[in-house]
Amino acid sequence: MALEEYSAYFMYGGIFLTIVVTAFFYFLEKQDGSDVSGIKSYLSSARWQGEIIKTNIQSWRKQNARYGNDYFYEFDFLLPNDKKLYTGTGLITPEQMHLLKKGLGMTVKKGAGRKVAVISIDFYNGC
Repeated sequence: MALEEYSAYFMYGGIFLTIVVTAFFYFLEKQDGSDVSGIKSYLSSARWQGEIIKTNIQSWRKQNARYGNDYFYEFDFLLPNDKKLYTGTGLITPEQMHLLKKGLGMTVKKGAGRKVAVISIDFYNGC
């Protein structure tokens, strides 16, 4: 068989390889849906109704997202009179990163459903 007879296979193989590589990099770079929903809740927290609650930080995680020079963090906390551990997203400046510790007081806004946003953190006093 001559090379001309295989040229169609090379073309189909190239198209298939392009689609596979594109899909691979898309899923590789795709962010976790929970990160995005927490960030959306935080950014829209001024527009939705909710209860303002003071609580303490139980734990925190830095996310792979920034807003200007600030970093998004996920904070785990317990609400008063509730044993369920909630997670809310908040912004932390680079100057405040080293001040984070367990037990710090913070103010959260809890809306309908699973909407929770960290409004502020009191770096100098507990709750």
